[in-house]
Amino acid sequence: MLFFLVSSTLIAQTAEVTRSGDTWTARVGNSAVYTGNNMVEAVNAACNGMSGGVVNIRNSGEANVFWGMQPRANQVLDFHGNTIHSIENVIPIYGDRRNGITIRNVHMTGGPRYGIWFRGCSDVHLHNITMELSHAPEVGLGIRIDNHSDHRVPTSNLTVTGVVRIEGSKGHGFETYSIDGVEIERIYTRNTGGCGLILNDTRNATLGYVDAYRADYGGGYAGFRTANSNGPNVVIDTLIAVECGRGYFSVSKSRGTTINYVNITGCTSHGMLIQNAEDVHIKGGFVWNNDCAEAIRFSTDPNSSGGYMDCKNNIIENVRVFDNRGADRIQVYGIRETSDGGRTNYNIVRNCDLRNGGTNRSRDLVLEGANSQSIGNALTGDTPFLPDDPSLQICNPVTITAHICIDEGAWQQENRVTVYEGSTIKFGPHPVTGGTWDWHGPEGFTSTDREIQIAQISLEKAGEYVAVYTNSCGTQSSETFTITVEPSVSSSGVSSKRPEVTLKDNSLVLNGPGKKRWTVSLFDMSGRLIQKRILTSGLHSLQSKSYGAFVLIIHENSRLILNRRIILKE
Repeated sequence: MLFFLVSSTLIAQTAEVTRSGDTWTARVGNSAVYTGNNMVEAVNAACNGMSGGVVNIRNSGEANVFWGMQPRANQVLDFHGNTIHSIENVIPIYGDRRNGITIRNVHMTGGPRYGIWFRGCSDVHLHNITMELSHAPEVGLGIRIDNHSDHRVPTSNLTVTGVVRIEGSKGHGFETYSIDGVEIERIYTRNTGGCGLILNDTRNATLGYVDAYRADYGGGYAGFRTANSNGPNVVIDTLIAVECGRGYFSVSKSRGTTINYVNITGCTSHGMLIQNAEDVHIKGGFVWNNDCAEAIRFSTDPNSSGGYMDCKNNIIENVRVFDNRGADRIQVYGIRETSDGGRTNYNIVRNCDLRNGGTNRSRDLVLEGANSQSIGNALTGDTPFLPDDPSLQICNPVTITAHICIDEGAWQQENRVTVYEGSTIKFGPHPVTGGTWDWHGPEGFTSTDREIQIAQISLEKAGEYVAVYTNSCGTQSSETFTITVEPSVSSSGVSSKRPEVTLKDNSLVLNGPGKKRWTVSLFDMSGRLIQKRILTSGLHSLQSKSYGAFVLIIHENSRLILNRRIILKE
């Protein structure tokens, strides 16, 4: 059965989208606007039934409609840590020329064409987005924000807060095209087929922390790439790129990018390639032990498909470039500039420590531009002035081991359980020491403790609880705990099959002759006896020092009258 009701008068309200079994229900205010079996249709019915406001998605589900969930202008989709599983080649979240959209607290799996795609939408805000994707048959891009079709009129104001984690995309992890005004706090990409993060024709951007691992390993894309007339005024505080095709790649008429700190290692084409770009400024960091001939390269390619300009007015300073693997070294050049017929020129390498950057001193630094400058650099054999940081290692993520405890029972090494309403659940992931934890889950749940407890769990608190662990060197890993909550029997208004026993309002009513006796036992969910009493006819309180789920067993002599899970409520 499918039921729609959309009000002709749209007002700012709060909507609730919930699932019970296979049935989805969407409510706007006190009105049901959808009942059916499709998550996408339920969310869209909620969006279409209101103007600006918050749509709370309380359960996980599947995106199986090509143009998926489509929020309207000034709406928030809050998934509360729940999961969208995308079938192949669909777009689970999509917007076209609608402004003021916020997407938050979503976990996505599957093989979408685009996980999130907004076209011509200004003032977009993304918060706490996690994608664990499988390679889609087509495109397979995690997040793309662009300006629809007219690049002459850029979209404005993209804000990304919290933590964005994208893993396993077939294409780029996160891409912008023609955006004026971008702020990104922290983005982590892992095992992407394209770039980890790519900015195209994007200007006035401030990025905090970008960490890319295995972005197009063995290929030409980069952990972080600026392309297609990107810039100016793009500033990134920290770039970490490990085992990518390239660590940083600026190309096709990009200009005006500043990176304050880089740590780039294990890349297969270049540590950094600055090509057909100008006014790039790298202010410090390490480019080391890369699996390619040139750790850093300046060049001009007049045949570049994305646009041509001379490579000039770029600065690299305070960077330590080296390969310390001895006979196993692969880097041939530390920093290499080719003149390319005079097109590559006016670049500056300043105060860099390039000892052992190339295979010998003459290959530590090669500048062929007639007006390019080497200022205050150290080559092999010179006195060092930037340290070989002994702690500088690949900061691999820590494997999280899931542990769950139910109703004070034994710890189980599980990340997926089914419990009854009213149960108490503890999450205790390992490692138990070091690092920091950040949790988010249903109903807006957050915590920074390692071990957390959900007492007297309700149906609304079912869903996915995501634990993000940041180790001592700053790399994050995550574990998702999936909790299914089955409805339990409430003590209010429930009677046994036998008329002599009734449960009502945390009380037990026994009906029978005056001399009749019943043995009443109350157990907690771990099987521990809470109380045992011999009772006669009348009204009796079911007393406990706590509330939640219990098992009530009643005998008349040896005859079992009742054996039922109940909930005692405050």
